[in-house]
Amino acid sequence: MQQTNRILQFRGWNTKNKTWLYGSYIKNRGAHFICPDEFAEDKTWDDYEVDPATVGQFSGCYDKTGAMVYEDDIVDAWSAGSHVTNGIIRFASCHFFILLTSDKGPCESWYLSPSQYDGNDEHLRVVGNIHDNPDLVKGYLDYKEKHKLS
Repeated sequence: MQQTNRILQFRGWNTKNKTWLYGSYIKNRGAHFICPDEFAEDKTWDDYEVDPATVGQFSGCYDKTGAMVYEDDIVDAWSAGSHVTNGIIRFASCHFFILLTSDKGPCESWYLSPSQYDGNDEHLRVVGNIHDNPDLVKGYLDYKEKHKLS
């Protein structure tokens, strides 16, 4: 079997400890957990439970500061002379993409490829995420709620 270098990692918001957790995603008996590679001795399963609405997968891309780019991150990106401000990282149809938005909803999307944005890429910068910084994409989130989009 061929070894892959792809990193499968997730993040989610732990409401008990008010912190983001990073690691493997587990759903068990209706609860959602993000588990690090090693469990701490003084922790219980409650310390790893996350709000399922905040779970996002690592896209395989890194921004210009070396930060890992996850689903629901808000990014500024440049490609072939075009610039997008406050695009949202999404996953659909087996790939990640940057969703360009406006107050009138989604405009278009740019394919997000790890080979394009791989390691301190100067063309991609994470500026927040939709959970911590909803004000950056308020118009789009209002549109999404009004139209019952997922």
